[in-house]
Amino acid sequence: MFNITKGNKFESKIHLGLLAIIFILLFINLISNYYIFRAKEAKHLEITDQFNHAALAIGREIEDINITSLTEKQEEEFKQDYQLKSILFFPTQPEDASMESKRLWFASIAGKLQPYQIPELAEKLLTTDFQTVTRGKGKEHFYINPVTTRSGRYLLILSKDSAELAFYDDSQKQIVIASGIAIIIMAIIYLMLSRSIFSPFRKIKDEARQAGREMKSTTDDAEAIVLEYRSIINELKEKERQLLRLNKEIRHKADSLEQFNDYLLASIESGIITVDNNGSIITVNNAAQRLLNIDYEIVKGKSYKSIFTLDNNISNIITDALVNEDNQSYQELEFVTNDNRKLTLGITTSIITDAQKESIGVAVLMSDLSEITLLRNELEIKNKLATLGEMTGGLAHQLRNSMGAISGYLNLLKKRSKKKGFKDDSIEALINESREAQDLVERFLQFSKPLQLNYETHVLNVLINEVIESFKIRDDCKCVSIEIPQEPVIIIEIDGLLFKQALTNIIENSINSYNSENGLIKILYEPSGSEITIKIQDFGCGIRPDDIEKIFTPFYSSRPSGNGLGLPLAGKIISMHSGRIAVESEPDKGTIFSIILPCKMSDLGINQGKMTQNTSIS
Repeated sequence: MFNITKGNKFESKIHLGLLAIIFILLFINLISNYYIFRAKEAKHLEITDQFNHAALAIGREIEDINITSLTEKQEEEFKQDYQLKSILFFPTQPEDASMESKRLWFASIAGKLQPYQIPELAEKLLTTDFQTVTRGKGKEHFYINPVTTRSGRYLLILSKDSAELAFYDDSQKQIVIASGIAIIIMAIIYLMLSRSIFSPFRKIKDEARQAGREMKSTTDDAEAIVLEYRSIINELKEKERQLLRLNKEIRHKADSLEQFNDYLLASIESGIITVDNNGSIITVNNAAQRLLNIDYEIVKGKSYKSIFTLDNNISNIITDALVNEDNQSYQELEFVTNDNRKLTLGITTSIITDAQKESIGVAVLMSDLSEITLLRNELEIKNKLATLGEMTGGLAHQLRNSMGAISGYLNLLKKRSKKKGFKDDSIEALINESREAQDLVERFLQFSKPLQLNYETHVLNVLINEVIESFKIRDDCKCVSIEIPQEPVIIIEIDGLLFKQALTNIIENSINSYNSENGLIKILYEPSGSEITIKIQDFGCGIRPDDIEKIFTPFYSSRPSGNGLGLPLAGKIISMHSGRIAVESEPDKGTIFSIILPCKMSDLGINQGKMTQNTSIS
């Protein structure tokens, strides 16, 4: 318990301190009043001297000329000489000192005064002592001096403005009033401060008493509270040391577990992403960051939908796992990364539970199956090619025999035409076409085997023109116009026969996109460095996005009458030339096939800009 046996030193010190402050303020106030009083007295003496000097000078002048009143000129001269505001000259008061006599006397002289001067001078003339400076209205001060002349005794009343003396008079009064108010305010502040200062200490003592803490008995509340505060601080420090030791042990265990968990996640080659029940991303291991091209520091804490915005199927799998709190079965899905890489992912989800078997999140395990999918597709293509190889054996022999017979009949027809003197260029063209067909059949027999390229120097423009000419004689292609460039002239090292076959297959695919309707095909050259890009553009039915990756698969065709071999053969021929084919298509708007070939080229034409030629297959 807190007991006071010899008084409270703390409260005594506070009282003494507050009283000392009050006394200091009062002392400062007295000093201020003293200096103002001294300044006022000095100014009062100065004004009195000025009035005395002016009164003596005016009195001598009046005595010498023995007059009973001053002229206006004399008044103005005296005002200017002695800086006076006004000069009044009256007969002196009657010898009878009764108040009635004074009133009669003042009434006799009031006619000489201005109306505004009567109230102010009445008191001065009736009550004021002579040769004393008195305050008038505002900053005006008066001085009354008796003057004796031959004709009798008179009163000389002088006045002048002194703003400084008026200021001292007003300031002294205001300071006295303010000092009284300040004393009252300081007394109130003293009571409020002492109460507010002592109240917290009393509350602390009461709280300590209610908490069951025994404060040491002392004559000073502050000392007792400080001693108790030190005791509490020492206890808290001891508790802090114990907590730090326990925290260090727990943190060491947690760091070991977290480090082991980090090592485990970093070592797993499969991608792992964990999210909490709100869908916020908790962890993303290194494999998942590389696989999805994401940065864990950027996506940490964000929704999993910020990663899988391009693929709603994966988002749906995670959403189902969170909602149903159940593991989802293994699925293989297509995914497009933020750098436009197309991946095939194997997705598995697992519910993460705490010690009470309550769900706290979902772990997503993903594996990159892109290479496996590619191998599957290649294996499927090889199987189809193997089947194609078996079919082409007998088919090619039969076609070769048929083409041989056709060539024989054409040569016979050519000889008979010469004998009859009839020349037809179309017979020679048919013979050339049959020869190329025979060569193509021989090469096609080796389709499933590595083909041998026969590189020769060709003019690209000529090869393309030959392909276009082959379409002109076909009845099913007469409704389509083909626009081809004539310049620049491109010289290229290529297998002309195989390239023409690849180009023929691509152009035929563009012609078929019009479904026997009128249409236009544009062929463009785009030389760039060590490559040449040949673009075949049509404005037909286009290709669906899902079918673009399938069009180069053998035996796949969107047309009932198609065999699915044209574009795969074109792709293989261009690939053998170390080139590639790119496809851009939009349904109902058209398709652009781009053949990119490495080459060394020269412009053999005259530099006249790009020229195009429109030709109609007819």
